[in-house]
Amino acid sequence: MRRGEITLSIESQFGNVFLVGLAVNRIASFAEASEQSAFEMEVAVVEAVNNAVEHAHRHQRDKLVTVRVRLASDRINFVIIDHGAPIDFKIAIAASARPKNPSELERGRGLTIIRQLMDEVKWRRQGKTNQLTLVKYLKSASTH
Repeated sequence: MRRGEITLSIESQFGNVFLVGLAVNRIASFAEASEQSAFEMEVAVVEAVNNAVEHAHRHQRDKLVTVRVRLASDRINFVIIDHGAPIDFKIAIAASARPKNPSELERGRGLTIIRQLMDEVKWRRQGKTNQLTLVKYLKSASTH
C-alpha cells in the first residue's frame, strides 16, 4: 500500500466543489477502498466543502477551501480547512440532527450525514481557520 499526502485548494464557490469530489473518489479507489466506501468518502468530503463555501465563507469567492488528503496504510484522513468565523461545533451537530420544520429535511443535515458516513469526525479552530477532520478506516485487501 502506498502512502502519501496531497493538498487541494479551490476558490470558495459551489461550481468548483465537484473537482474535490472527483479527486477524493479516485484517491479512495486507488487505496483499494470498496466502490461504496469511496462513494461515502466523496459524499462526506463534498458535503463538508459545501458547508465551508456556504456557512463559513458565505459564498465569498476571494476565499479558499483547502482539503488535505493523507493516505496511510489503514486509513484515509481528510482535513477540510476554511477561513471563516469560528463555529460552535456541538451546536452545529445538534442543529443538523434536528431540523426545525419539514421543509428543512433536505437541508441542514450535512453534519449528520458526514458523521454517519465517516469513522471519525473532529473539529478544531487552528489560528484563524476552522479545520474539520474526517477519517475513514480501510479494510485490508483480504476482506474485500
